[in-house]
Amino acid sequence: MTANRRTRAGADTTVVTPLRTIGLLILSLPVAIGPGRASGATQARNLASAYLVGRMGFDERNMKTIESGRPVARTVDGRAAEDIGVVGAIRIQAPPTALLARLRDIVAFEKSPSVLQIGLFGATPSLNDVKGLTLDADDLSALQSCTPGACDLQLPDSVIKRFQSEVNWRAPKSAETATAMMRQHLVDLVTAYRSSGNDGLGRYDDDRPGVHVAEEFRLLGFAYDLPAPLPALASYLTDYPRAPLRGAEEFFYWSKVEFGLKPTIRVNHLTIYPTSDRRDGLRYVAATKQLYASHYFSTALELRFLLSDPARPDDGFILLLVTKSRIRGLSGLVGGTIRLVVKGRAARSMERHLEHTKKRAEGIVPRIVENSGESARSISPEFSTIRGTTPYRSASSKSSR
Repeated sequence: MTANRRTRAGADTTVVTPLRTIGLLILSLPVAIGPGRASGATQARNLASAYLVGRMGFDERNMKTIESGRPVARTVDGRAAEDIGVVGAIRIQAPPTALLARLRDIVAFEKSPSVLQIGLFGATPSLNDVKGLTLDADDLSALQSCTPGACDLQLPDSVIKRFQSEVNWRAPKSAETATAMMRQHLVDLVTAYRSSGNDGLGRYDDDRPGVHVAEEFRLLGFAYDLPAPLPALASYLTDYPRAPLRGAEEFFYWSKVEFGLKPTIRVNHLTIYPTSDRRDGLRYVAATKQLYASHYFSTALELRFLLSDPARPDDGFILLLVTKSRIRGLSGLVGGTIRLVVKGRAARSMERHLEHTKKRAEGIVPRIVENSGESARSISPEFSTIRGTTPYRSASSKSSR
């Protein structure tokens, strides 16, 4: 993003990541605190325990592991074969704002061997924002023979047809032309989403029948998993941009990530929502909503819940992480086998991501990273804060469009 890329969502005027592993979210947890006045730390532990032990099948040994600063994660059953969910937690010895600073510099935060390319979208998405994106040889080869209902990349019917009618695949610069079209597709998609919300995300017509991305997101059913304390956030994620979210920040970014057999291009909408007026220790929620993926995921959502004791900031905070995604093709005999493999790896992958997050949040030495969208192939022990390059938008101002 360029200067002022990130937007505030409050004025009337917001390694290997879990979504990369497979993703869902949930959590905001109702907790009954007994008589008397419990400390924020006690409430935070009760909140985490009520969710993890009471609902997700964790045990007291798991909770002690989490409190010691080590990660624990496990997969959870979804409503359908296509649903993959993972939940995990870790204690981080830093203030919650330290993690938020890292997330705001998403380019540096996500640097890892599996993140091949990454960049931010500006307040007005443009081709300059995605100039660092390239298409791999396998994707270029697949696009040559793509037809609606038979394509190796998730794309809408209209875009698939354009790759056939507007790219001369025999020309020496066909790869450049196809890459430019993909870049334009991502810019158009973010622009449409910011104007029309989920309806602007269109369809995936790579297979028959095709699917509406908005319907896939609805089928995640995340709102039913929220105990109710966060209705504004649930409405915001479902009805963006019509539902404002006061006090929140938001930004959009793209990445090309190593997933299984194929690098996958993804576009995400990340929102940071402060909840400091709550008495249960929940201070912030960071929601990452997938808008597009070239392979595998028809939709995905990730929530990070930051639970802390404001009276004892030196004690750090507990990070609860829940991800949920939908992946077509996980039913039937073959799909069922793939699903078992995916579930087996997802929890371990989330634990690695939680450790990565802990190291980032507890890091001390900042480093400035330019928003160049260049390839990010190694994890640096340092973390940088981009100043003036990550645009803020007001989530509440979107309702006036």
